[in-house]
Amino acid sequence: MLPSEVLELSILEFVRIPGAERWRSTSLPSLAVSVKCQDWNEVADALIRLHARKIINVRKWIDQQGFVAAQLSPELTRFFNSGEFQMEITAEGRVYAETLSERKKLDNAPLQASEISMSAAVGGLLQNETKMSEAIREALHNRSIFEQQTIEIVRGFQEPLISTKAMQDALAKINLGNESFYKSLVENFQINDQQYWNSVALALEPTLNSLSQIGSEIAKQMVETSKAMESALSSAPFQGAMKGLLDQAAIIASLNLKVPDLTRLYWPKEVLLERLPLVEDSVWNARALEVLRESVVNRFTQIETKEIATIETANQFVKGHVQLVRALPPAVSFDDVNLGEDEFRGCNEEIGAKLEQELMRVGVQFVELRRAAWRNLKANSAAGARMAMTGIRELFSDVLHLLAADDELKKTEIWLNRTERDQTRPTRRMRLQFIVGERLAEFDALVQFDRSIQNANKFTHTFGENPELVRIAISQVENCLYLLLVSSRHAS
Repeated sequence: MLPSEVLELSILEFVRIPGAERWRSTSLPSLAVSVKCQDWNEVADALIRLHARKIINVRKWIDQQGFVAAQLSPELTRFFNSGEFQMEITAEGRVYAETLSERKKLDNAPLQASEISMSAAVGGLLQNETKMSEAIREALHNRSIFEQQTIEIVRGFQEPLISTKAMQDALAKINLGNESFYKSLVENFQINDQQYWNSVALALEPTLNSLSQIGSEIAKQMVETSKAMESALSSAPFQGAMKGLLDQAAIIASLNLKVPDLTRLYWPKEVLLERLPLVEDSVWNARALEVLRESVVNRFTQIETKEIATIETANQFVKGHVQLVRALPPAVSFDDVNLGEDEFRGCNEEIGAKLEQELMRVGVQFVELRRAAWRNLKANSAAGARMAMTGIRELFSDVLHLLAADDELKKTEIWLNRTERDQTRPTRRMRLQFIVGERLAEFDALVQFDRSIQNANKFTHTFGENPELVRIAISQVENCLYLLLVSSRHAS
């Protein structure tokens, strides 16, 4: 939890103390002591936030006027600083308090599910590589942060209304991480549309806060990796070129980690709710890129041209995600950061040319499919853009199925040890694992990048008349496909 959330929860627990009257009287100094915060201004700011979001109602007795409700205005700080006032928690506030209480119990549950330990970055990264990759893989199986927050809020609504067993059954049946999340949540928790959308709206703020917190942890990890890199790469082959790419990866990852806070500023709430998968992917893409950085440092004595191609392509993909977010209206400003649009497009074209060489090795028909997609885009029409995106997605799918054919994959432990025994065909994730083999960091990155592409498809279709947005989206698919081909265990 963020420090601001810890303080807000302390205030709400003060208001909701068992046996207290509905309205709780206090003063700012007294409240600061109760919530163990020495900064009165910080407490006042928290009260203003809670009041503005209708988590609490605040009033004060004024002679000859009676109780006067607090109003959002520049005078509100003075309202809290002068004399006693009374607070009550609202219906929305009770749900918010319960959500924070659950998060306090789990204390950074999103991080515990997906944290990558960097404590041994300088001295023992090599020994931790498998553990790190397993942590990432576990995180990619977990629900999204937004889904997790929404479930907790719905749970808060329904806990007083249904039995403990019914609650446990509902939680167990929820289908996470796919398009049926809404249907699954509504049916299993027996809520209506309005309750669902109320829960979704309440989940927005804690989701963004969690993403910012996870971003801060990733940023710390990046610093530790950079320290390890300085000594590890000094004697490595290709060290000059590789160091430049790894430094660039850190910069690109940092840009992505800014997306949750920036979109909160520039996108209206309803737009932000709709695009939350893109916002989450900015953090997960940055994390996947950081894992690749670490894996290169771990293998510094074995660096080959393949590693250079891998980092270069992953850099381009993660930077492309920032470009995609930036291309969606209303525009998100990255202040004075030079995103290098011309250089970005040039790099995409270079990777596109290399992709054709790889596709030629797989099958000449795939080269023609790629060229047909780009011809459709150059038609400068919405229909042409849709055909281009459809064509490039089909190209990715065809290559994926060629390199991981059902008959071959079903002979492996990937299929034989599957947990969902009713599956009749391999999943995309299984195919990626089959193609990449033991290269764990590349596999984790490909799973995340593929998921990022799937999440972006909806918005590419919606803004199909924007040729630059479609161009970025097509390049994202191509970058992911090229990364898949160079990471393949069959690649030369």
